[in-house]
Amino acid sequence: MDKTCEVAFYLDEAGPYLVRPNPGQKWAEESKPWKVPSFWETRGKVVVFGALKANPGKVYHHIDKSKGCKVMLKFIQRLAILYKHMNRIYLIWDNAKAHEAKRLTSWIKRWNANGRVKFKVLPLPTYSPWLNPIEPVFGSLYRKVVAGSNFRWPSNMADAIHKYFRYRNCQINNKHQTLD
Repeated sequence: MDKTCEVAFYLDEAGPYLVRPNPGQKWAEESKPWKVPSFWETRGKVVVFGALKANPGKVYHHIDKSKGCKVMLKFIQRLAILYKHMNRIYLIWDNAKAHEAKRLTSWIKRWNANGRVKFKVLPLPTYSPWLNPIEPVFGSLYRKVVAGSNFRWPSNMADAIHKYFRYRNCQINNKHQTLD
């Protein structure tokens, strides 16, 4: 892969994370331990779409209410606009239904036929999440943001997720990009 004109992304979705009290570790004063309420109502859900750039490891993300082909297509279109100066974009992902939907595959074929930056889809083998390097990133997101949380609204959870990715991307000395 020529780094000057090709770029690779590992894509996946995480969630849906329910906006409710979540069990997990949390800092609390010794005299006031935090307890998960026994009765609660879910206040919404958050789904995170992520694309881990193969080198240097920067994560682009998008947050939505649901998974699906429509949202994945929007996410890929924004990646295409962001990297329109490249010759080829490799999309490496699992075999989720949204990744194999006719709407998405036909859009990629039409996009490639127009002579713009070309997409090359590289599906991972079935039942092999350990081959996708973005999975540990989502595991860390869950442990550091979702576990032990009690967000009031989906927007509060989304803000915390944006903050997490901003911090993570700064750790690898790159400018943060959100695709919202």
